[in-house]
Amino acid sequence: MQMPIPKFANAQPLGPEAVPGGTGWLASHALEPNFTLSPEWIGPMLAACARPGQVEAVQTLAANGQCGGYAVVERKRWRWGLPLVHAESWFGDFPISGTPLINADDPAGNCAGLIEAIFDRTGADALLLSHVTGHHVVSSVLVDGCAAIGAPIRFMNDRKRAALRCNGDFEAWFDETFPRKRRKELRRLKSRLAETGELAVGVRAAGEPGLSQWIDSFIALEQAGWKGEAGTAIGQSDALTRFVRASLAELDAAGKLMTWSMALDGKPVAMMFGVRNGATASIVKMAHDESLNRFSPGQLLILEATRTLFDHDEIMFADSCAAPGHPMIDHLWKDRLEVRDVLIGNPHKAFAMFPFIHALERARRSTFQHLKALRHILQKGKR
Repeated sequence: MQMPIPKFANAQPLGPEAVPGGTGWLASHALEPNFTLSPEWIGPMLAACARPGQVEAVQTLAANGQCGGYAVVERKRWRWGLPLVHAESWFGDFPISGTPLINADDPAGNCAGLIEAIFDRTGADALLLSHVTGHHVVSSVLVDGCAAIGAPIRFMNDRKRAALRCNGDFEAWFDETFPRKRRKELRRLKSRLAETGELAVGVRAAGEPGLSQWIDSFIALEQAGWKGEAGTAIGQSDALTRFVRASLAELDAAGKLMTWSMALDGKPVAMMFGVRNGATASIVKMAHDESLNRFSPGQLLILEATRTLFDHDEIMFADSCAAPGHPMIDHLWKDRLEVRDVLIGNPHKAFAMFPFIHALERARRSTFQHLKALRHILQKGKR
């Protein structure tokens, strides 16, 4: 017999700051912090990119009156070729982290309340959380929260992406991370690039003037590369452009934005921005001049950024936010952040169907992996 679901929390109106304390505090102090659910990020993202009626921002109350949990999900159908409704983590065009914000005061209860509220708001048969970090702690709380409401849960696609533990100092890290030959090559690349003009590295402090011009230069640099040719550059989407301008301005005002740039004779050749969220920094996006690939300006800028991260007293850990196995940063940052996906079934609607849904999701992922491998083989054959 199916047990009734206890009511741990109440779904709140759409909006990052619907309750006292809100998600601004919770994004930095949750069981697993997640800057992509901070008001400075998700607020502009919802305003610029969310499709009405499909994206739900679900917020719950904790027993002490604080924000108990927060997640943003998209309601979809036909993921498995069947008319089943599912909710999945919504990122806009920045799939960084789908880790929900969970108040660490009674985490299992707050987790249960949030999952319950998501199913209540979306009517979904299943919930798919993607790119979930905080591997062991968050996974344990998700298991306990699902058990409290009778929801089945499965973990999928465990992987690791590049990260950096900012212990010690940069020079010691540099010497320990790379063999002598590699250190010599990285220094040589920078020297060779400097021989072609006046090389300058800029680290812009939060709140300094010139952010709008910096964003203009970043958008132009990205659009001049392969993303511009593919039609996926920020500047080719009015919605993404509005989001980036608004979000970076809000993050900057909050003292959370980090920007780095490398210029040659005053012209940007590599630019990158990130977000500081408590003791964690996240590298969000980079662009570089692809005509200078022989000098690896992207790698050089990552190393310059690494130096500043070590010099920052409050930052203890940095997330590359890159895809696992990234061909560049995986060879620079050798620490790893565990990431996984989580599939949760609605105990009211599709409890008996959940094993079938899980099997369909596994088959879907396997098919995509085989198609990806085949495409790689075909592209390699054309070279």
